[in-house]
Amino acid sequence: MKNKPMVIFTLCIGITLLFLSGCMEGNIYKQYLQAQENTDKIQQSSSLATFDLSLDLEGAGLSEEAKKDLDMFSSMKGSFLVKSDVANSLLYLDGHIDLKNMGFDVKIYSNPEQVVLLMPVFSKYMIIPQKVLKDLENIDLPEGDPRLGEEIAALWNTTVNKNNISKTGIKTVETYEGTVKATEFSLSLQEQEVKALMTNVFHLISTNAEFRNAMIESFRSMHKDQSISDRELAARYDAFILQAKAAMDTIEIRDFTYSGAYDKDLYIIEENMSHVMKIPTHTDNFLQVNYQFSLKRWDINKPVHIEMPSLNRSNSFPIRELEQNLPKIFESYIKDLKAGKE
Repeated sequence: MKNKPMVIFTLCIGITLLFLSGCMEGNIYKQYLQAQENTDKIQQSSSLATFDLSLDLEGAGLSEEAKKDLDMFSSMKGSFLVKSDVANSLLYLDGHIDLKNMGFDVKIYSNPEQVVLLMPVFSKYMIIPQKVLKDLENIDLPEGDPRLGEEIAALWNTTVNKNNISKTGIKTVETYEGTVKATEFSLSLQEQEVKALMTNVFHLISTNAEFRNAMIESFRSMHKDQSISDRELAARYDAFILQAKAAMDTIEIRDFTYSGAYDKDLYIIEENMSHVMKIPTHTDNFLQVNYQFSLKRWDINKPVHIEMPSLNRSNSFPIRELEQNLPKIFESYIKDLKAGKE
């Protein structure tokens, strides 16, 4: 058989390619985990996050009154430009959110001396000295558990494995820094995997002692005019968690996609996620929520320069003058707060 050497050679090439393919898939998995770890440790960077959320109110079987209440939120879009330097306590956030019939901007400037906020309810910058924020640490408030974020990240990394992540090519990512060549990856998760991840995250949060204490304190503040025992507050929290879990069990997740790209230094510089969520309503119909999210990072671990706004008495006020600068719509709320304290 004259062609036998060629057949054997072809088979050897095929087996080699399959082996190399398996190695590449394993490599993309390891590289992604390393890129995720590196990205979590970034100290200095700039980023742009955008989101698009829409609600299908017509197919949800809601009353006209309910649809009217939700109509403003039926179409939401937003973007957040962030520059941060964790080690030097520098932050700049420039955000814009569009609702169906209105839009508003949010700006935050922060340095080691002060935080400056420009919010939709203010016509001026609000100045908060860092000392005031540090003094809040002495108030007896429940603190967050720093391990919670790490445990949630661990759940995500457990969900991702070499069978559901793949390399989809080499691409160029356009950022404010310029064009960056990056390795593109895609994560394929089935609905049951997404639901399992949601369930595990929910269980982790709801059973976290710090989160539980914070929620109970929140319930207490909402019922400060009533005499409610700690046991009853705890029972209300447990009932709330059971209701939330029951609701979450009925939610459907469709068309979940997650993709991204990491650069040669193994930093994730682009992330994209989208899904369709179907939430049951009391009419045995579904409220459909369509969600898309994207994020780009650049200037990773490069010096961050934040130019604080020029402040004066005509365009700013200290936080101690907050009450005088709130719109009149909040006057009754402030009065109620004072009455409650008395």
